[in-house]
Amino acid sequence: MAGDAYNRDAWYRNGKPDPDGAYFVEKDTKNVNGTLSWNINDQQTLDLDLGYNNDKRPLTQDAATSIQESEMKRTNVGVAHRGKWSWGKTEAYIGKETAKIYDYDSEYDAPQSRNYKQENLIGRAFANFDWIMNNATAGFDYKDQKITDVVSYIGTGKNQQKSYGVFVQNDTHINDALTLTLGGRYDDFDDFDGKSTGKAYLSYELAEGVVLKGGVGQAYKVPAPAQLDINYSMISCGGSCHIRGNPDLEPEESTNYEASLIVTRPNWNAGVTVFQNDVKNLIEAITLSNGDPRLVGDFRKIWTNVSRAELKGVELTGGYDFTDNLGVKANATYLDAKNKTTGQDLTERPEWLANGSISWAPVEDFRVNAGVSYVGKQMYSATKELPAYTTYDVTFTSPLSPRLTLDYGVKNLTDVDLEDKNKTFNTKLYGRNYFVKATYSF
Repeated sequence: MAGDAYNRDAWYRNGKPDPDGAYFVEKDTKNVNGTLSWNINDQQTLDLDLGYNNDKRPLTQDAATSIQESEMKRTNVGVAHRGKWSWGKTEAYIGKETAKIYDYDSEYDAPQSRNYKQENLIGRAFANFDWIMNNATAGFDYKDQKITDVVSYIGTGKNQQKSYGVFVQNDTHINDALTLTLGGRYDDFDDFDGKSTGKAYLSYELAEGVVLKGGVGQAYKVPAPAQLDINYSMISCGGSCHIRGNPDLEPEESTNYEASLIVTRPNWNAGVTVFQNDVKNLIEAITLSNGDPRLVGDFRKIWTNVSRAELKGVELTGGYDFTDNLGVKANATYLDAKNKTTGQDLTERPEWLANGSISWAPVEDFRVNAGVSYVGKQMYSATKELPAYTTYDVTFTSPLSPRLTLDYGVKNLTDVDLEDKNKTFNTKLYGRNYFVKATYSF
């Protein structure tokens, strides 16, 4: 069982209320999750999963002309069965997730409030077994999503989407060093034709701790119900505009290639991966220019398909332990994302992402972690570029007892404010902030 409570006062960019409202509104969140397990016998286990989440934003005078209030309640219940048999193992799960959202804003069009309900019925099952020099997995999954929202879904007041998929994967251990993985999947959706996809990968251990692997895989992604409905809107532009749905969206299809080399040693590790994703009908939110007939009110963005896109790049990872008490690790990704039809960069995809950290335990039961994160330049629209930025964090961990641990520190040490760099950033950052967290295990 796990539970947490989080309370946040309204956060203002300049440390005091201003006419533009809070950067982050007041928030009160409570979460409880638990699992009850029954060992039926040596071969079978039955789990009951229960969860509850309450996320409340109290009634607030957010700005000079705006009053806001919202609350989300989410519950989930599920049953899982796991079995170990003479021929292999099985796992099955069925569960229901329910989310209810109340949202009020005095600046909304009438009726200014919205009651949203989403119900997801989820089921999945698979079997895994060995045969000769192979390990095989076969299974299926199912999802039934129902949405009730009389404000956003004008006319019908609701939306529903059902889908199911079947899959199979086989790992062939050709020898102790070489493994071939082949897989296939079929997906079917209410509003779209069924689609088959596959993958093929090879993994070869060149030497102890040195692995070379690569392959090709296909993916198929249908638009979410909200992306398809022209009457449905999603907040964007850092809260200053909305993204409009598009009933003409087509499913996204891609073929993905990758190759990697991974080295693992007792006190260090390193890896490099090169990848290329060729995408047909990439689902992308674009910014509408003045004069576009699709530009209505503050609906300045719309979901659309990019007929052909290419995303390629390199991922680097590494880590080194100088001693048992001192170590560093880092990762970086370079991405070149292009609209192949226009030749322009895809929007809101940073050219570089990088993270690094150093961890030091000068004495027993005390550890210091210093981290840095870099987000490279990215395009906001076809002609507007967003600048790069870097943030720093310093955190401390102190185990006070075998069950109680205290974490504390400062995040965004240099007080980076993205609005100072460019007001069109969709991402929002807290300014320099301090935190204390206690974790008790039982």
